[in-house]
Amino acid sequence: MQNYTGIARQRQAIVDGLRDSVIGFSVNVPGTTAKDVMDMVLVTQYFDTMKEIGAASKSSAVFIPHGPGAVRDVASQICDGLLQGSHQ
Repeated sequence: MQNYTGIARQRQAIVDGLRDSVIGFSVNVPGTTAKDVMDMVLVTQYFDTMKEIGAASKSSAVFIPHGPGAVRDVASQICDGLLQGSHQ
């Protein structure tokens, strides 16, 4: 039987960090919502991933959707996955 405690703690640390970021950003930029902040975080992660893939000397070709709705589609897929995972 595998011990998932380490993974659960990592995920909790990520959630805690995101929550703190959302609260901090919302306080410093009035009128923003938690969704605005999470969308911005997701876009930043998306571009960081693209940069890292392109910068790796031994990387293979990876096709990442990059159209105007790509980030929204990725966000939707992540949310759907999280919702499905929480119902299992």
